[in-house]
Amino acid sequence: ELPIEGVQFHPESILTLCGKELLGNFIKGNHA
Repeated sequence: ELPIEGVQFHPESILTLCGKELLGNFIKGNHA
């Protein structure tokens, strides 16, 4: 059985601090 994980991210939001880092870490699996 595989774990189910998700993240809500709005790429159109240019004011999100560290948005690219947040998304990159999630894709790499570096999340808690």
